Amino acid sequence: MKAYIVTGFAAATLLACGPDAGPSEVQPAGGIATAELTGVDGSRDSADQACNVVLRTMTRRTNDHGGYLEDSQYRWLWFATIDVSAAAVAEGAVPALLYQVGSDRTWYSIDATLVTSGPTYSRYEAAPGLIHEGISGTGITRTHILAIPYLRLAGGGRLFDHNRVRDPGAAYDLSWSNGELTIQDDAAICPLPTPPSVLNASHTATLSFALDGSVTQSGALLAGSELRIDYDIGRLPTCRNTHNGFPAWDLVAHARFLPSGAFVQGSVRGFWASFGVPTTQDYSVPFRTHIPAGTTSVELWFENTSGAGSRCVAWDSVGGENYRYQTLPPVGWIGEPSVIFSRSVFGCDGGSALSTEFHFDTWVRQRAAVKNICFQVWQPGTTDRDNPNLWREINVEAHYRFSPDQPWRSTFVGQLDRVGNNARYRFDANALDPFRWGAPCENTPTTVTADGQYDRARMELYFTANGVRLSAPGDQPFIGLFDDYRGTLSGRCP
Repeated sequence: MKAYIVTGFAAATLLACGPDAGPSEVQPAGGIATAELTGVDGSRDSADQACNVVLRTMTRRTNDHGGYLEDSQYRWLWFATIDVSAAAVAEGAVPALLYQVGSDRTWYSIDATLVTSGPTYSRYEAAPGLIHEGISGTGITRTHILAIPYLRLAGGGRLFDHNRVRDPGAAYDLSWSNGELTIQDDAAICPLPTPPSVLNASHTATLSFALDGSVTQSGALLAGSELRIDYDIGRLPTCRNTHNGFPAWDLVAHARFLPSGAFVQGSVRGFWASFGVPTTQDYSVPFRTHIPAGTTSVELWFENTSGAGSRCVAWDSVGGENYRYQTLPPVGWIGEPSVIFSRSVFGCDGGSALSTEFHFDTWVRQRAAVKNICFQVWQPGTTDRDNPNLWREINVEAHYRFSPDQPWRSTFVGQLDRVGNNARYRFDANALDPFRWGAPCENTPTTVTADGQYDRARMELYFTANGVRLSAPGDQPFIGLFDDYRGTLSGRCP
């Protein structure tokens, strides 16, 4: 991603990390830093090139209605994902995003909120509203957004991310020609040595608030995962003023995470637009947020304000008590991964230990009756007895992808039986075989084996139980190698 040098950027932001920055303040890029913030003067502004604060991505998110998520002022939200080193977190550094939009030369700042934490880095997110949804197509293609993450240090200084944008007088530039106003991740910049052992970024729990007053939940609430709120705005039909024929009201979801007390909010209403101008025809918009690491419970309530100078307010909060939901605690242990591909042995007994990879070849596909990957989970007071509510208390999932360029996909894993005090789980590897008859044609990438006889699909796989991860040594994913005769997949999926 190209970064344009902005004239006067250093002066505008008091960023004193230009030619006078000493060698100790500009260090070579590498993995995420884990030592002390050596060489950083916390009383002044400086440039970070030691991977203490890194912008991973910055992009809009869809609202499931053909548009993008927006704030209460009808501005599209840009979600900036920022990684902060464990050393910086330990020193109490506060991550934030500095940004500037279009012809407005003012620099604005917004604090980032914690998404998930880990042993080498913590992930944060900032979501400023930047461009009004009524902008013309020509206008948006000509707009530039300048942004740069930084850390507010205890000594009063700021440490700016210059790991990808190496020029200390420049910022990230989001323009249409630069990638349609998007910053994508660059895995070569500050590569992450290992993912944290509890990282549920691929998991989403959904709470649906229906028009009839009911609330349903899909997926377990896990610390570090995404929470999606689907709220039918017909539940609060009052306090809806207009101004000069345009809608002025808003309906906002509020969420508080305990015990940290972290608070987030976001609009759950949208308006259909006609040639970029909002109409009074409304629709419900999902509100998405992350459940911070360490969260044990979530409180939710909803507020409808009329706008246009009116004081009318309506609440959906269970009479002021708020909707309350518990997150599932991390399990005590997950392990004993094994593979059993067999014609005669059923279940999980007699399998081979799974260390790093497994091979799913044509014999397995055609002859094996059992194609299981098995593992065990222990949670005191939960797995050590015949527990009919086990499926409610432990959320077990498989996470997989066939290319590093693909997003992780998830599917639930069911319990097979109990071994001593452990619950044993069985995952059918056949369900992920891209060569199986009837498998969806998803353009799975393949290579040719060394002997030239087979096509091979390489899958990355790991498991989680209430967010605790089971993977290969070094927290790397297990590797599944799926082979079939040359041309089988391409013949079935042209």
